[in-house]
Amino acid sequence: MRVWLTMHVAPDVLPYVLGHLAWRVRDLAVCCRVCRLWHAVATPLLYERIWLRNQTRLVRVFATLAQRPPLAKCVRILELRVFPFGMPAEALEALETHIVQALQFMTNLRELRWTRTGSLSDRVLLHMFDATHHLQTLELTGDSRTWSPRLLAECIPRSVTSLSFLLPDATVVRHLPDIVAQLDGRLASLQLLCMHSSVVTDDILRTLAPLVPRLQRLALIGCKHVHGPGIEALASVHDLCLEAVGLGPQALMRVVPQHVQSLVLTLPRHDVPGFLDEVGAVLGSCDGLQHLTLYACGGRAAIVDAHAPHMTDACLQRIGAVPLRTLRLHGLGLSLAQLTVLSHARIAHTLRDLVVHLYERLTDTLFASIARFTYLVSLHILSDTSSEAMFTDEDTLQLVSHAGGYLHQMGFRNRVWRVHVTKEGRTLTPWDAQSETFPEVMLVVRS
Repeated sequence: MRVWLTMHVAPDVLPYVLGHLAWRVRDLAVCCRVCRLWHAVATPLLYERIWLRNQTRLVRVFATLAQRPPLAKCVRILELRVFPFGMPAEALEALETHIVQALQFMTNLRELRWTRTGSLSDRVLLHMFDATHHLQTLELTGDSRTWSPRLLAECIPRSVTSLSFLLPDATVVRHLPDIVAQLDGRLASLQLLCMHSSVVTDDILRTLAPLVPRLQRLALIGCKHVHGPGIEALASVHDLCLEAVGLGPQALMRVVPQHVQSLVLTLPRHDVPGFLDEVGAVLGSCDGLQHLTLYACGGRAAIVDAHAPHMTDACLQRIGAVPLRTLRLHGLGLSLAQLTVLSHARIAHTLRDLVVHLYERLTDTLFASIARFTYLVSLHILSDTSSEAMFTDEDTLQLVSHAGGYLHQMGFRNRVWRVHVTKEGRTLTPWDAQSETFPEVMLVVRS
């Protein structure tokens, strides 16, 4: 088989063929062993993205990269989510040395995500960016007990346009203006992911405002002391994510700019209908909104009937009138009758990505409604295990057969399938995790 493939794939075509295996580590590793030609083409793809969630693999990968500079130069995305704290002190010191050496060879690194608490030290940070002059995305642990935010402010590459901190502590937030100032106004995306924390405030956001004239995306998660004025100061934002922040009643109209294109909001724990009325008013004032996500806070009671938090008809009419490309309703119940209304509205002709939370027994009404979303590419149906919304494999196939010809991803609860068109009709295959990626719909932060 290897000989046949080698003989029948032209050298100039091979990069395009193997390109379809991007991020599939096991498959690319096999391709590297076919022949010298395949090794030369597959190796850069194999090392393009280093995704480290295994301690043993982490140690071995950095030992290899430190000794093989050509391989380190292939790395464009580096994600470090684990760290072997249980190793002896000498081994940990050797690992840090290998990490620094590898990073100094990663001249093509574009994205760096280092989120394991306690794994980052000033010894690494001091030389982390010596060669990463093209780094664009930086995501770091926000626990600064083992590293210095002041040092980060001194050495962060000015090429960074996307900055994110996971669970930032007070020290990181205090130095955030100094860190951002080093980027010379180039920052386009800022994300602060907290857990019901009070360290991020409107005052710090107002301080940042003049330092980020090109900011396009702002994501604040779990920042309970952000009440609105700081968000208003960041008027250039087009992509706004406000999850579990401290917005008061009637604050949305003030903080959501009319030019917003993507909006993510968390439902309050009280007065959901009033909040949805405000959302509807915001939708009526936005000129170019394309993506809308609403979801319930973590810990809310399961949606099993119409008495739990659910979409109001007034807000639904507003949503239906907006030519959205994405509509995601996580934990916000939608009746089949409301889905039918939505399928007859303007949105049915523009929607590409739909996530709904159903609680009623599924009928042919669902199939007919989905069929009217002509250009739907991705559909995910959520429901609680105690609700009447149940899906068999036959139901899934029937729904896919009714959907438009563009559908290529289908999900129910925590299961996701890819949709394939064959001569016999449409078939479903489970989501392939070999590329070590997850469906975006499954990556929801609830704070």
